[in-house]
Amino acid sequence: GLMIAEKIRQHVEQQQYAYNDQALKLTVSIGLTTLQPEDTLHTLLSRADHAMYRAKQTGRNRTCVEKSHSVYE
Repeated sequence: GLMIAEKIRQHVEQQQYAYNDQALKLTVSIGLTTLQPEDTLHTLLSRADHAMYRAKQTGRNRTCVEKSHSVYE
């Protein structure tokens, strides 16, 4: 999952976009998590959402992963 997310993030970062003849630079922040046996849909999405906001708050243009008992980038 992390390798795929990083490929997506890097691909978006390397693309050249234009709007109304203006060059645009786009980046993405990605939050990942893994399904745990005790998860509900709510806890799973909440954890992924938390990881995404952490990616945005720690500098954007990055991928953060959050497991139920540990957090890492």
